[in-house]
Amino acid sequence: MNYVNALKELADDNGSLIEWGEPIGFDDYKLPEFNTAIFPEWLGNFVEGVAESTQTPKDASGIAAISILSTILARKYEVKIVDGWIETLNTYTVMALGSANRKSSVLKSFIQPVMEYEREQTQLLKSEVAKQQQWFQAKQKRIEKLEKDYARSNDPQIMDEIFSVREEIETAPIVTLPSFITADSTPEKLADLMAKNNEKISILSAEGAEVFQMMAGRYAKSSNLDIYLKGHSADNVSIDRIGREPIKLHDPTLTIGLFVQPSVVKEIPSTFQDRGLTQRFLYSFPVSKVGYREIEPKGMLETDKTNFDIHINKLLQLGGNTPVHLTLDKEAKSYEVHMRTEIEKMLREDELPEGFKGWIGKLAGQIIRVAGLLHVAEHVGGAIPPDLRIDTLKRADALRGYFIQHAKKAHGVMGVSESDADARYLLKKIKEQNRQVVDYRTIQVLTNKRFKKSDEFKHTLQNLERRGFIQLAKKGKKTIIHVHPDL
Repeated sequence: MNYVNALKELADDNGSLIEWGEPIGFDDYKLPEFNTAIFPEWLGNFVEGVAESTQTPKDASGIAAISILSTILARKYEVKIVDGWIETLNTYTVMALGSANRKSSVLKSFIQPVMEYEREQTQLLKSEVAKQQQWFQAKQKRIEKLEKDYARSNDPQIMDEIFSVREEIETAPIVTLPSFITADSTPEKLADLMAKNNEKISILSAEGAEVFQMMAGRYAKSSNLDIYLKGHSADNVSIDRIGREPIKLHDPTLTIGLFVQPSVVKEIPSTFQDRGLTQRFLYSFPVSKVGYREIEPKGMLETDKTNFDIHINKLLQLGGNTPVHLTLDKEAKSYEVHMRTEIEKMLREDELPEGFKGWIGKLAGQIIRVAGLLHVAEHVGGAIPPDLRIDTLKRADALRGYFIQHAKKAHGVMGVSESDADARYLLKKIKEQNRQVVDYRTIQVLTNKRFKKSDEFKHTLQNLERRGFIQLAKKGKKTIIHVHPDL
């Protein structure tokens, strides 16, 4: 081999003569970060404190804050925009982060004061609930005795008394032990919990995959999405039960706040999108801090923790069983029309996926719900003003771009093609070699559990080559893989 050919072969080996373009990625662009400035000071400080002390993205705490406000304020307040359009204050959220990101710690920080309040109320009401049960039992025994007496005498006065006692039972105010949060209840159990809790409940879980499995019908032959679909918009629903009367809910108000691994979003069944369930969620895909966390971070300031607990307790004590209507003041109403007009223009794009179009169609209402939560949270120290101001609506709308970009990510992940998922995996294995030239056979052996057939492996490599991440070449009889120098 002469000197020139030797140089050429050396250059071919390290890929220096190859012309590289910009690789075509898998939509892994940088997403916006959650703006914690939208919250009132007492809540914003706590959100920042949790993020710092747990060394987690602020997005996780921000989403948890929205979920806990929704848990408390749903069915206490609503926002009336115009006649016939009322937004409840319950939200559905999904925050996706990989393992080892302390999702449970974050969620627990926000749930804790609510669970403590629930325990306190349970202790206070235990004796009252027990007395009520004894009263119901006594009335029921009275009815049984009267029915026996009527069977013997056929006396109409006895029948009148039976009706009277039954009316007493039906009209008696029912005292129940409070239940704010559940984790992974079946649709039937959810309906039962809501029936006992002023038709509201919250599903908050750091293991959100189980909740999606429950929605898909883990303990049933098929999924029953009615309670999840109608619980978002407070539409009446009837849940059938085998051998028992159905549970009828007139204004079911459900909050869902799930922390999941990103793969869970990808695996959401297509039927959820077809039925419109996925379009009801707000999504968040923060950047993980794992590997870059401070080993000795600042702890939560005790004053911020105490202030948070005080305000959450005040929120828990607000309102009764009938929602209070909030309205938009004149300036806020004008801004709402402007905001809705901008969102409507987005729907003109013909190439938008149908699922994402459905999500955009609900975006204005979602922002108004968040604005309602912020309004009450800001004024919880005194009387809650009936009119929602423009500055509050603008703060909620500051999250519009955030939620749009993260929803695009979600709708890109849902139902992602298996070929792209395989290509990501293969590219990761190639990059792990940390070399500009990689042996074809070496990578094939490393990935043979994923690619059972050589054709699958070959087609996936060709996908990466088309995208410009690699270039395949021959060195004698061997196939080698040139890796893009920027990887």
